[in-house]
Amino acid sequence: TGLHLDHFDRHLRGLEPRTEQDPVRLFLTGADTWRSFPDWPVPGTEEYALHLDGQALVPGPGPAEPGRRRLRHDPADPVPTTGGATALPGQFTGGDCGPLDQREVERRADVLCFTGPPLTAPLTVVGDTALTVLVTPDAAGALG
Repeated sequence: TGLHLDHFDRHLRGLEPRTEQDPVRLFLTGADTWRSFPDWPVPGTEEYALHLDGQALVPGPGPAEPGRRRLRHDPADPVPTTGGATALPGQFTGGDCGPLDQREVERRADVLCFTGPPLTAPLTVVGDTALTVLVTPDAAGALG
């Protein structure tokens, strides 16, 4: 495509691009479109923080003291991989890849699931994402 040729001309041949373009170009999956921006982070974006409140993701800063959730993992009964990306193209011909219903996996006792309230307006997420999770393993029972 023209974008590829411009990229190769600029970076491999040292040529100036044929047309002036914004330096940031990204694909918005929900809108199914490419967008260009003059800078990164994208101008007009704002931080959107969520925190865990019981079993829900709630907008806003978290409490001063983090909550606790406990689960027991059995290595002999691993959580199955359902949907999502795979590094094994062609391996799953029965439709095991991509977006799939996760409700059956979420019902397992060894899976923690946090869900927020339904969105009341469109939300476009652009930029860096971060997740902070504190984990304290207790393998003492497994050694006995």
